[in-house]
Amino acid sequence: MRHAGAGGAFAQRKRLVVAALSGLALGLSSPGGPIAAAGFAGLSLFWLVFTALAVRFAMAGDIARHRRWMIRSFALTFAAVTLRLYLPVFIASGMSYAKAAAFVAWLCRVPNLAFAEWRLRRAPRPLTA
Repeated sequence: MRHAGAGGAFAQRKRLVVAALSGLALGLSSPGGPIAAAGFAGLSLFWLVFTALAVRFAMAGDIARHRRWMIRSFALTFAAVTLRLYLPVFIASGMSYAKAAAFVAWLCRVPNLAFAEWRLRRAPRPLTA
């Protein structure tokens, strides 16, 4: 599937920066305290870097590397879903929201990135870079 012209490169970069800065601001204002805020802010920064690398490789014509970094970027994007699966389990175990958020802010990306890396390492040669 091609999406090279989706919105133009300049517009895409602006959207990326706005989304990453929004995520960073939301992360830093987390009601879960400073540990949760650092976890969410780190997630936003990693997402920015992974997605920026993917865009860079796409613009350079290195589609194999673009795909690999977009898989990692999607894994971080999907951390929002993983968080929503973890949080009720932590709270049901008796943890307060603040304590649960501190754990979940850091743990929500782990299974997603682990799966993405596993997938990338066992992928056929066209996805290797």
